[in-house]
Amino acid sequence: MAKTIYALLVGINRYQSLSPLYACVNDANNMKTWLEAAAARAGAKLSLLMLTNEQATRSAVTRSFANQLGLAGEGDVALFYFSGHGALEGAHSAFKQTETDNTIETLLCHDFYFVNGFADKELRYLIHKISGKKPHVVIITDTCHSGDSTRHSNNFQVRVKQAFPPPELRQGATYAQRKWNEFLFASEITEAQALAAAGNLNAVLPQGSHIHLAACKADELAVEAGESGLFTEALLQVLAQTAGNITYQNLFTRMNQLLENNPYTTQTPQIYVVESNTKTPVTAVPAVLYERFLGGLVAGEPVEANVTYNAQKGFWQIDKGTLHGLPSIGLDKVAVEVVNDKDKSVFARASLKAVFPDYAQIEFPASASVYSTDTYGAFVREVFTTPLLFATGGDEQGKQILQQYYANNTKSLKKANIAPTPRGNALNVYKITAKNNTFQLTYNNLPVAKEAEGYTTASANAIFGYLKHIARWQYVKNFKNTVAATQLQGSDVRLRLFYQTPAGAQAETEFNEQFTGKAAYAQIPPAGSLTQSPSGSIKISLTNLSATVSYYCALAYLGQLYDIVTDTFTGGVVQIAPKTTVYATVTMPNGKRAEDIPLVQDAYIEQYNYPESHFGLLLLCSLQPFSVDSFAQDALPAPKTGIRNEESAPPTDREPPQTPQKWQAVYYEVKIPNPYFTLQP
Repeated sequence: MAKTIYALLVGINRYQSLSPLYACVNDANNMKTWLEAAAARAGAKLSLLMLTNEQATRSAVTRSFANQLGLAGEGDVALFYFSGHGALEGAHSAFKQTETDNTIETLLCHDFYFVNGFADKELRYLIHKISGKKPHVVIITDTCHSGDSTRHSNNFQVRVKQAFPPPELRQGATYAQRKWNEFLFASEITEAQALAAAGNLNAVLPQGSHIHLAACKADELAVEAGESGLFTEALLQVLAQTAGNITYQNLFTRMNQLLENNPYTTQTPQIYVVESNTKTPVTAVPAVLYERFLGGLVAGEPVEANVTYNAQKGFWQIDKGTLHGLPSIGLDKVAVEVVNDKDKSVFARASLKAVFPDYAQIEFPASASVYSTDTYGAFVREVFTTPLLFATGGDEQGKQILQQYYANNTKSLKKANIAPTPRGNALNVYKITAKNNTFQLTYNNLPVAKEAEGYTTASANAIFGYLKHIARWQYVKNFKNTVAATQLQGSDVRLRLFYQTPAGAQAETEFNEQFTGKAAYAQIPPAGSLTQSPSGSIKISLTNLSATVSYYCALAYLGQLYDIVTDTFTGGVVQIAPKTTVYATVTMPNGKRAEDIPLVQDAYIEQYNYPESHFGLLLLCSLQPFSVDSFAQDALPAPKTGIRNEESAPPTDREPPQTPQKWQAVYYEVKIPNPYFTLQP
């Protein structure tokens, strides 16, 4: 646990010369509230300084950074949080060899325009200044550099944290380059020194070790909506769910998922780690990513488990796996403590040997007094679970039915990794609303399945059945192999997706670094048609680029109604020879398989004004044969529309999927804009 948390929180709504923001001070206050509660629970010391609005001038922020965070020593945490406007400015010649877009990022303080912003190179300089005593330095910035603002249909105002340069300060789309003597470090580092070392910036402007969570990429927009910045809201939501007992890697992953599923923004959060004077987006998995947030400020609650001996497989196991948050790497960091059922005292310890979807193999030392005919309770520590969260709302009568159902079925729902949250108005939480004698399940205010009619136990069972179905779909979506011993080092299998355009041509989907891309419909009938929907077709190819190695591959289709189709190849898995291309196929009504896969927009997408449809493709590759049959599941019943609606069967339970010995998985997401979508005033 950290000795002392030294925190500087900055939130700016009001600017002397820029358009106002409305949620930044609230974000800073919410961060303050969380830090105070977390420090109190942990018994840690907290030294906190907050600057808002007129207090947050450039000189006050930079001076406080040095004075407040400079107090942190070894074992302490130095935390800088900034919520406000951001911008780009022209890069000085000394930085142009390291800034390929010829710009630097800058945080805009209250008195910006009359003075310069707080440039990223100045932040770098100050971090190095305070890092000499070896504190754990954390930087969190909820800001962006350009954009526009808009409104959405529920009177929920969405604003971009933007700053447009006026003509007199403009240099293209950015603010003009500042003079060297206007940088904080100009008195210590001369312009001549910087220019002479332009190819080696670290020689004159070294970095200090730190971890940086940023709201978006340099060319993206950070958004605030209502009373929260969406990045900060996601951050605090995950911290609340986990009591702060979460690694930086898991925190980033979960925030990224929340923002990816948020309809109000396209921002992509970023995480950077500086170790040994290097700052790059995380690719090599630095060790600090597997440390807990703020150096383990909060110890968190251990996960309870049951220990049994699996006679068929010949090993001890616990009833928790990756589905419940057990990590698939760093198994030596996880402690399994077997306890006395009466007083919960620890009488034996075990180590994790292998983690599977819903259980894990453990091993006891030879000295442990455990018997294969007995069962035991255990605490699993250092586990960071990711539950599917739900909230309830609406009529009291219906809510009572839901709450009673959860109370009666808590054990099975926890096993499915489903948990309630009090944040009923939060985005990215599944909400069950009781209204007009029906239960409706929504996500981000949009229905995800057919309503369950009647305030009855049977209806509650149907709704919670939907949640189990969705939890399993999300587990499959996030199915990845991070166990080094079983990873393939590059499978050489390339996925390409083609779609038909309105002009009758064939276009290819371009996937970004997050493996997300777009497609379109070829035929678009008039809006509100009772007989036709937007439609088209896609074609998916897998090419083995290797000249020597054959791969076994499967391609699971994950639909918007939480269905999973695994027979995209006959038998589910196809062996692809070197330098060979194969195409995914579907079974047509005539019983034959075809490579042109129909693409049809569901009626509810238009009815409820979804901005887009989406589907996923999970590509699994291995050097050995394997099966994906257990992935498959049917679609949820679609939300009612009254037009072109097809009923779907209710979901059924299946066993979690298993994996081959050597494998890798990549999830591709394809988004298809709704041609009838309208932005509501």
